[in-house]
Amino acid sequence: MPGSSAGGRPVDPIWEHFGRIANNKSKCKTCCHEAAANPERMKKHYAKHDFESSAPLPKQPRITNFTVSTSKDDKEKFDFLVGRFFFENTISFNIVKSSSFKELCQALHPGYKPPNRKVPGDEILDTVHAQLESKCSRKLNGKEVTLCIDGWSNTCNDPIVAASIQHDGDVFIVGSLDTSGEPHRGEYLAEVTQEFIKKAEEKYGAIVVAVVTDNAENMNLMRKTIEKKEPVITYGCGAHQLNLLAEDLVPTSILNKVTEVAKLFRHCHLPKAWLESEGCLKPPMPSSVRWNSHLKVLLWYQSSWMKLKSITLQHSDYFSSGAPKSVSQHIKNLALFQQVEDSIKCLKPIKESLNRMQSDKICAAEAVEAWKDILDEYRENGSEYRNWLESGEKRYNKSVPPIWFLANILHPQYAGKRLTPKELKDAKKLVEEKYPSLLPEYIDFVAEGKTAFIENWSRASGCKVENFIKMNREEEEISQGLAELMLKTLTLIPSTAGLERVFSTMG
Repeated sequence: MPGSSAGGRPVDPIWEHFGRIANNKSKCKTCCHEAAANPERMKKHYAKHDFESSAPLPKQPRITNFTVSTSKDDKEKFDFLVGRFFFENTISFNIVKSSSFKELCQALHPGYKPPNRKVPGDEILDTVHAQLESKCSRKLNGKEVTLCIDGWSNTCNDPIVAASIQHDGDVFIVGSLDTSGEPHRGEYLAEVTQEFIKKAEEKYGAIVVAVVTDNAENMNLMRKTIEKKEPVITYGCGAHQLNLLAEDLVPTSILNKVTEVAKLFRHCHLPKAWLESEGCLKPPMPSSVRWNSHLKVLLWYQSSWMKLKSITLQHSDYFSSGAPKSVSQHIKNLALFQQVEDSIKCLKPIKESLNRMQSDKICAAEAVEAWKDILDEYRENGSEYRNWLESGEKRYNKSVPPIWFLANILHPQYAGKRLTPKELKDAKKLVEEKYPSLLPEYIDFVAEGKTAFIENWSRASGCKVENFIKMNREEEEISQGLAELMLKTLTLIPSTAGLERVFSTMG
């Protein structure tokens, strides 16, 4: 900068256009030329610049302009996302060694090198697990939930008992237990259930108010035992009961004949090829553990029947000698086809209700409505459906507990409008036994307050039931105790379908 230096002679003005660098040299600020730090030479150099006709010389490009770097923070972030993707989709960690996976990572971010297979299963797994546990705890802390318990064998044929809790349509795994060497008696399963209840409260801060299991005899005994030891309500899986109803209604003789036909066209090479050439779907197989599978095989038979008849005629030699003669006899049997169509009629209402019952968002109040839809459809069709109605009512009376009736009464959308006098009485008796302090308020609500409650709900378009109940409590339309009971019944999950879906995905 021009001016006088402290204690020396004045600085030459030419230094405004140059910078001082090492080894007593100067650097031109216009073109970056380096020269001796001599003002005279610097002036001569600067005079050569034609500022009117020439643009400043471009700066030398840097290597970073042609590369993509990955910072330490970015590397950790990418590794975490890769690991979480593997965990959520149950993908083997060995995939990271795949050349195509490495090419994908390079295409997305050339500077990123994916981790080796040990990293996702060690550090990243611990990090993801800790984050998800924290997230689940925040969501479930202080919430009233239903504990779902089920048992089956894993891919290694080890006996497993698993438990989950559900809240607001989400399924949270509490834990699983390898029960090898332990008899699955009711007393033992009750002890396991107590441990799961304790774990849910310690792990997530959730409050378990109900336990739902399948309807096996040992589970029924477990539920009776656990109600004596824990302040919870227990009941069987509603979806399982609907599937049992489907088995009740389809005659075994019909199902066996259709299954025999389906097996031949599914497993034998020639019939399978002929079926495919006709454009028919692959026949499904019925199973007591796959819900709606009985209906699926009957629907397949109904839709493929004409093609099956054509195949048997075209390849009569095969069906008279190379295949069981009963298969062609079944296909030619018009009475069997009519029985299949009748069975489909009786199963379709069950299918619709079973699909509703398997939803993660369904509550006990809606489960009652799903059952009522089946019975009403059978009832409306008169004598033709009489036997189906009797079987349905028998299974309904065995399956639906009083707590579901109470939930249906306290739900603003359903309000117990389809319940029978006996069911209303059973719900009242439950309140008297389980919640005696709320009995006077409950009686007043059913007698007088329910009408206004329903009218308010009809005007609250799009409002969540939980928020609607809280809003009515704040406006003193309902008492605090009754509001808490309503919210408690909303948490009652009628089936174990959510838990089964999770473990089916995980294998």
